[in-house]
Amino acid sequence: MTAFSSTSAAPGFSASNSEQEQAKILWSYLGPKHPRLTEPTVQIVVRKLAQSPLEGPKQLARRLQQELLQFGVAIKHTAAVEAASRLQGFSDWHTARRQVPNDTLRLTVVMADVTEDFARWQDLAIRLCSWCEDWVAQRGPCVFSLSFAASHMAINVHVKQPDASEQTWPFLLVTTLTGNGEWLADASGALERLRRHLEEPGKAILDGLAVFQLCRSLSSGLSHANSTDLTMADVVNSELVLLQVDHELDSGYEIARGDELTCWSQLKLASKKQGVQAITLKDGAWIIGEARYIWQLSTIRPKDISPGLLIQEFNEANSAALLRRYHATSRFFLHGIPHLEVKAKLLKDLGGLSECYRIDVPRLLRELDQAGLTWESYCAEVDEQLPMDSQLPVGFVLGLIERLQLQEPNVLFARPNRSELALAKDDVLLRTLLLRVDHVTYRLPRGVSSEILEKVREAIDELSTGMRLQKLMAGGTFLTQDDPLPYLVYASDAEEFRLTLESHSMVMYVGIVPRLFRTEVLQATLPQAFPFALGQSLFLDIDFAEEAAL
Repeated sequence: MTAFSSTSAAPGFSASNSEQEQAKILWSYLGPKHPRLTEPTVQIVVRKLAQSPLEGPKQLARRLQQELLQFGVAIKHTAAVEAASRLQGFSDWHTARRQVPNDTLRLTVVMADVTEDFARWQDLAIRLCSWCEDWVAQRGPCVFSLSFAASHMAINVHVKQPDASEQTWPFLLVTTLTGNGEWLADASGALERLRRHLEEPGKAILDGLAVFQLCRSLSSGLSHANSTDLTMADVVNSELVLLQVDHELDSGYEIARGDELTCWSQLKLASKKQGVQAITLKDGAWIIGEARYIWQLSTIRPKDISPGLLIQEFNEANSAALLRRYHATSRFFLHGIPHLEVKAKLLKDLGGLSECYRIDVPRLLRELDQAGLTWESYCAEVDEQLPMDSQLPVGFVLGLIERLQLQEPNVLFARPNRSELALAKDDVLLRTLLLRVDHVTYRLPRGVSSEILEKVREAIDELSTGMRLQKLMAGGTFLTQDDPLPYLVYASDAEEFRLTLESHSMVMYVGIVPRLFRTEVLQATLPQAFPFALGQSLFLDIDFAEEAAL
């Protein structure tokens, strides 16, 4: 075995170097410090890294940590950044950070049709502050809100309308040019700078920042090694949850969920009867009078039918930081934090359109036969050669439904198996999903007595009614600004339903399935439009507890 000799790389990106040369660089730096690291391992790692010229040292460092960890070699972040800098052709990290890398971020000012490219978040932060400052100078103090997607971040602005209603407009859009899934990991300093620039002088509020900060502070910095690891990629599927838990053995009840401004508004409403009292901090909880409130970060983990759920409770430091921002926001609004209804925060894997729908193939074949069609003849008709499969593209399915002129198109969607659903041992998952579905579908076991059947159906009807009423309230259909109902009125519906099932020795398995709704009003005005709206249905598989355990 021949050892690699140390070489000094020339400044600049090293993708032109051979894999052998890059392996020498990595071995010369990490080999002496990590006895478990071998030369063949280094060569494999370099090959798998496949550097991009648009990737900075920090992004490469995170991937380097991940790859080395696969071989049982754990290195610290500082060592990974140093090694990545050398891999990219710099003598060390300090030299790399002084160089100007390729542009990796693009800022689009939506209302001004202006586009600027940046190499670093530090440079971008200056422009974010400048554009928001210009808006405040022209329009006065306001609320900006952050929203995140896989490849972009939006800064939206809340604008008062002549009728006193409020609309949210997209203002600034930041897009990654690298396609790196961890592109937001270095945004922390830039967004904190923007927050201080806006909130500390009382110019504006930056809503939606807390979720980002929590994901950043709780992130492992690596890809999902297991289901309990949090990464920056989870910011698109995370929201705050505020609970009143008066003692540690109490499961508590939900006050609000979403971003910080909505939760603060609902906290004010929920504690209204207690009068104006100071908020104190104790063991990470907010104490108002005798009430104890705790904060959680709730993160959806995507699965086909029933999403996973990761709950992280705030520690003392995170809770204190949020309390400081709460006090600053209370001072910002002259008459206190305004009332905001809890609306479903858009989460990437619960609010978007699926790429495929799962179809009940035997039912589809029957419907095709009744229409005088076969699978092959329909594919030829639309000039698409797709194999018959239970998973079909959404556009293909919608065209098929329109062609068959089905009165009840939802019969084509396959019902999930119990193994694909999640057992609801408490109401946490149900509370998360109820805000984000439009309908409830259920399956009951055979042999249920008529008495139990009637009570379960009544409970499902009550759950559905509460869900629809809450959506109407959130959408502004019922305006109750003078004496608004707190969100906790609806948040308890999930637990009440679960307890009803439990009283009959029953349990439920939960998932989400697609749902189409007929749009008669739209069809009357636009007869050529697709006759159905796309939505989601909460699927409940209900069974007796002893049967479900078999």
